[in-house]
Amino acid sequence: MQRFLASLVVGAMLALAASAGLAAGPVVDGRVTQKFSSSGEELDFRIAVDGRPYDVPLGFYRSVQVGDMVHFDGLTWTITSRGSG
Repeated sequence: MQRFLASLVVGAMLALAASAGLAAGPVVDGRVTQKFSSSGEELDFRIAVDGRPYDVPLGFYRSVQVGDMVHFDGLTWTITSRGSG
């Protein structure tokens, strides 16, 4: 019984966190307008989508190009269509 109640409480907390937007980052859709990286102590890889900067994983940074249309669902970045040049 205690295990069931604990599972129920954890499930409710996860559902509440997801509905409040705490489980993932913002949803992003748009065109890549710039690629850049920082050279501080930790190397950060960023792209600008419609002029707004976002941190991205290295693998995605390497594959995406300026002009590509991209989507971020809060967890995963994807290229939805390739730019024209």
